[in-house]
Amino acid sequence: MPNRFREQDVADMEELVAVDSDDEFLDVLLDMYAERAEERREQRQGRHGRAFDLDGLSDTACVEKFRFAKADIPTLCHHLGLPDRMTSPCRLSWSGVEGLCVVLARLSTPNRSFDLEEVFHRGTAALSVIFNTTLDLMYNRWSHLFDDLSQHTGHWLTPARLQESAQAVAAKCPLNNVFGFVDGTCRRICRPTRNQRVWYSGHKRRHVMKFQSVMLPCGIIGHLFGPFEGRRHDATMLYVSGLLQQMRQHLPYHGVIPDYVLFGDKGYPIEAEVISPFRGNNLPQVERDFNQRMSLVRICVEWGFAGVCSQFQLLNMWTRLRLHLVPVGQYYVVAALLANCMACLYGNQTSTFFNLQPPTLAEYLH
Repeated sequence: MPNRFREQDVADMEELVAVDSDDEFLDVLLDMYAERAEERREQRQGRHGRAFDLDGLSDTACVEKFRFAKADIPTLCHHLGLPDRMTSPCRLSWSGVEGLCVVLARLSTPNRSFDLEEVFHRGTAALSVIFNTTLDLMYNRWSHLFDDLSQHTGHWLTPARLQESAQAVAAKCPLNNVFGFVDGTCRRICRPTRNQRVWYSGHKRRHVMKFQSVMLPCGIIGHLFGPFEGRRHDATMLYVSGLLQQMRQHLPYHGVIPDYVLFGDKGYPIEAEVISPFRGNNLPQVERDFNQRMSLVRICVEWGFAGVCSQFQLLNMWTRLRLHLVPVGQYYVVAALLANCMACLYGNQTSTFFNLQPPTLAEYLH
């Protein structure tokens, strides 16, 4: 296709050079433009006249474009509860599988809508409507899984699972009651046109959007709070998120002492429910050894952050994350949800490190 257009360009230039008068030159140029526009319109109509066919793609292409195996995409669509047919107010209609694939394709690689026309046989405007509508539906339906730990403790994160998590962590570190790791992450965003100081992080020296997450040893992000202003500290997010109150309500206690706790970095305060490393410069050797051994297992929460952004690379394109123009917070929450679904189906680095099986897709998307 590119070679044919280059040959056509050469022929057009030769025809223009042979023109004598200015009026004739303008007429020839307008005719060429009309021919090109008609050719482009026919190509677009022929391409968009076909429907998206997932079966026509190879399994390798599905993994590259959508991050999921071809056989798992309909299963994921079913468990996410996406309807068989979806319709927009502008009477655009698409299937739930197609909507899910559009979301996966847009989040997985920093494609423009124009780049996806060849895959989905739709125009950029239609792809934009499909992406935003399906993204809103997934966010509104499943964001509650990150809001409250009770969404998991009442289902798959049972007392037996908490004990398994604590035992898996205890096999790697000195503590025997840690069931997860808490930390905050910063996602760089394009400099906003309004409230720039609110989103500016003096620590990172850039405009960021912050999230707090709890990574479980099975590889699941059990709690996600955000988005939060870039200038806020991790300790502030811990108190504002209500995570401590949720742990007090839904986790087993012996008196005022919880049976299971979270481990965070030195930025977190010491609480009954949160343990952090020893602070100071001249620490005894025992405390330095403790900090070193705990840092080796706390790194799993960084693996969780990296896994979300490595699989869904649109989150790394900070120039396209523009507040007041696109729902940046929804992008990250839905990407984290899909990363959890990938962990349920295929496992991840954290579950392999702790040798702990994640829940099934049906258990997680209850």
